[in-house]
Amino acid sequence: KLSTSAKEWKPSSETSTGTPTSPKPSWQPQQYQATDSWNSPATPTSPSLNWQSQQQWGSPQHNQAQQTLPNIPSYLPQASLESNSWGNIDQSYDNTINEPSNNETPCTIPRTPPTIISSRYYWQHYRNVALSEEENLLAASDPIHKAVPPGFAALRLCNRHRLYGYPTQTFHVICQRTGQHYCLRRVDNVRLSPRIAASVTEQWTSASKQVNSSGLIRFIRSWGGPRKVLFFLHEYKRGVISLKQRFLVGQNKQQPILPPEPVIWSGLIPLMATIRAVHQSNLACRSITCSKVLLQPMMTGGDTMRWYLDGAAILDVLEFESRKPIEQLQLEDWHALGRVLLSLTTGTELTTSSSNNIQQCLQYCRQYYSTDIVDMINEFLFCTSAAAIQDPPSFYLWQQLEYQQQNLVEPLESALSVEYDSSRALRLLLKLGFINERPELGRNRQWIESGDCYVLKLFRDYVFHQADEDGNPVMDLGHVVSSLNKLDAASMEEIVLASRDGKTLMVVTFADVARALEKSYLDLCRHSSTVVAMYGR
Repeated sequence: KLSTSAKEWKPSSETSTGTPTSPKPSWQPQQYQATDSWNSPATPTSPSLNWQSQQQWGSPQHNQAQQTLPNIPSYLPQASLESNSWGNIDQSYDNTINEPSNNETPCTIPRTPPTIISSRYYWQHYRNVALSEEENLLAASDPIHKAVPPGFAALRLCNRHRLYGYPTQTFHVICQRTGQHYCLRRVDNVRLSPRIAASVTEQWTSASKQVNSSGLIRFIRSWGGPRKVLFFLHEYKRGVISLKQRFLVGQNKQQPILPPEPVIWSGLIPLMATIRAVHQSNLACRSITCSKVLLQPMMTGGDTMRWYLDGAAILDVLEFESRKPIEQLQLEDWHALGRVLLSLTTGTELTTSSSNNIQQCLQYCRQYYSTDIVDMINEFLFCTSAAAIQDPPSFYLWQQLEYQQQNLVEPLESALSVEYDSSRALRLLLKLGFINERPELGRNRQWIESGDCYVLKLFRDYVFHQADEDGNPVMDLGHVVSSLNKLDAASMEEIVLASRDGKTLMVVTFADVARALEKSYLDLCRHSSTVVAMYGR
């Protein structure tokens, strides 16, 4: 029941049957700082998953750590913990919204705090990657742009080094025709015919359709330039670092880091799958070194990463005239993988000239890692045939599959659903923005103050212009999101809309507001002018 003696109704006021509204609401919106958690105060929080703090991969301690949610960054807007209801995902925007029957309950999807936090955590991750890339952007007047071939614009100079003995510059470029980002390598002082680069490009391009592996940095093409210059174009991965930078050199030139065994298995399994996919196409990687194995940190934090093989087809071009049989090249790939694993478990980078130190490194590896890891390294280093390489123990395969499902697939699906819901809310906001505060429709200057448009005007105040009894604004993000989702789902829940002078009160449902929104928006569309009529284009 509504009070007839109230001077002005505020959206935050509470009504009760036969009882006047309380002068001061007992509930106050709770402000959450960066150190707060969505969990109860008794539950500890951890912004990332640390492999070193786990007793065993898949243990109860590990499962408990997976349920811990990351902290909210301090620079992000803080949301209320009020429970929200997301509307039916199958609700169409373009069709007429039909009012559900009295016995029908609108389908709602609960908006849980973990999905809110995971979406913000992903946003923070990609924001940090973008900021780190923008710090090293090349100036427009930098003469280094002349080193990039026509058709590409250089964004960053990643590094200068010697690639297999040749002076090399690596660029992050963007294609001016397609807008795609690529990794471009410029190799100088190469005495090769352009036909060789074209031949290798055709070979890898035809085989890339058969290489079904996400762990290989895709090779695009290679071509020659003037003054004995050779260019290699590869796929670009954001935020990657080499295995050497992450574990062998360490951050800020610290001591090498010995990764936990679960991290090694999480990288060994996809690397083996990538090598076998390349070998099945009658090709060889030939670039399995600590500087060519790239790691891309995942949004789940800790040591969870994606492992990639970079540098495909480079040696096929540079050593085209002295190529070995493909069987020998594939066998050398497994030997190189064994050296990479041994370097990772000992903290010492091993090359083809470090064969005298292999036995000492294996003895050191046995002191810190299980016999399964040591046996795999022995098999890679001393195998005599690529076909004799066996799969890792099935126990680690199942653990890796379960970990990928729980920590990568499900969080990414949750984040995708959040982005989908955000687009639905944006479409509602765009429609409301076209209608509210429009001065006129044709010659009708009272269009916004009458009919369905007036209902939408009051609904806009109900959603965004809430205030407490003292007139202070109430910034309740949970109320805004909940109201928009109920509007999208055409919920039968009743709300009270009040004018700003308090003389008009309306009891409507979200379904009524949804029908008014569709009708007013279609009315605008019928009377709208095209861009061609306005600008003559």
